[in-house]
Amino acid sequence: MKTRKSTQKIVAYFILQMIVLSWIWPACFPMDIHQAETSLNEAENSLTSAYNAVSQADRAGANVTDLVDKLNIAAALLANAYGLSRSGNYDQAISYSTRSSQDASEVQTEAESRQSVAQNSQNERLFLSSAASGVGLSVLFFSGLFLWRFMKRTYRKRILQLRPETRATG
Repeated sequence: MKTRKSTQKIVAYFILQMIVLSWIWPACFPMDIHQAETSLNEAENSLTSAYNAVSQADRAGANVTDLVDKLNIAAALLANAYGLSRSGNYDQAISYSTRSSQDASEVQTEAESRQSVAQNSQNERLFLSSAASGVGLSVLFFSGLFLWRFMKRTYRKRILQLRPETRATG
């Protein structure tokens, strides 16, 4: 009977320990490594997309200097998040990677907007230069045509005013 009571005490102790541990464990380790890795991967993908958008906006002729600065800040946040994840501080790693992802998304949206504006501006400049070239070529053609007609008319009048020379035969 004594062994039965001690066994019951041990079982009760383990059950009590499991209950207390189940309450304390989430407070000690609220985020696990899987959530941190998922958050880091999402932030890295977001940062890559933002980089591509900034690169395309730059190729379109947009001013992306401040976007590159913001992108560098987001990359620094992601680097800090990786460091925190490696040291086991998953809460902070998730926080930093979430901020990095948000910053990168904002940069991507702004870069796409600037790319659109730059492309529209480039299209307008192309249209204006094409129209100006067309007008310039038309003016050149018609002024050449009028000049040719004027010269032709002047030449004809001069020729018609000439009298043929007669030679005296003698």
